[in-house]
Amino acid sequence: MLNRDTIERLLDTPIEKDPYDHLVIDDFFDEEYADKLSAEFPAYDDPKYWYSYDSAIEVKRTCNSWDKFPPATYRAFWALCSEEFCSVLEKKFGMMLKADYGLNGGGWHMHGKGGKLNMHKDYSTHPKIPYQRKYNIIIHLSKEWNPLWGGAFQIYFLDK
Repeated sequence: MLNRDTIERLLDTPIEKDPYDHLVIDDFFDEEYADKLSAEFPAYDDPKYWYSYDSAIEVKRTCNSWDKFPPATYRAFWALCSEEFCSVLEKKFGMMLKADYGLNGGGWHMHGKGGKLNMHKDYSTHPKIPYQRKYNIIIHLSKEWNPLWGGAFQIYFLDK
């Protein structure tokens, strides 16, 4: 899942500066694992998984409950929170990092047709633990995704 090639590509990818420091890494997961993750993603209307937001600024579904994640998804989130992965990001960005295993504001997110997620900053200090939020990892998974729509693996540093 987080193989040596992926980590080397992450370390070799130049940091883009506009509008925030960020990376875009295509094919972050190998195709077989990405297919597993995509197959595990629940349907938009499946009430077993989703917490729904419906307001003037967002209409979306989210799930950050570890006990609801199927095996491949659980392993992916665990790997992205791991000390190993955080140490790679520390090396890349030159700062100490700790993962948010509570996935506050994280986990699965899904928007219905026509939805979008603008770059934004929910908070700078975590609401439950005394740490600053330093990065978001956004992974877009869809076998039917058209590259012209945009979207990819992205890391945004939020303390500009």
